[in-house]
Amino acid sequence: MKFIIAVALALPAALHAQNGKAVYDKWCSGCHGDTGAGDGFGSKAMLPHPRDFTKGVYKIRTTASGEIPTDDDLRHIIEVGMPGTAMPDLGVSERDARDMAAFLGELR
Repeated sequence: MKFIIAVALALPAALHAQNGKAVYDKWCSGCHGDTGAGDGFGSKAMLPHPRDFTKGVYKIRTTASGEIPTDDDLRHIIEVGMPGTAMPDLGVSERDARDMAAFLGELR
């Protein structure tokens, strides 16, 4: 019974991440790359270079230094952009921002 409950709870998270991957592919992969390594086709012309999500190192977060950010931290940057960089306010829906944060969480 515990297994069934765990699967039922994990399914919505997997669906959020799946939609988040589609949103990421549309808006983010050109700079951050297909795998999130910060190596998209536009990355070579950007200073600072786009974040490598696979390293799990972030500047803007509410967590302690060296800890990974929360999904809320990731959503904040998705929604407002990153000052001093080429990262814009994406203008995506709240749902897409939440789903993209779930996807990015799988990369760290």
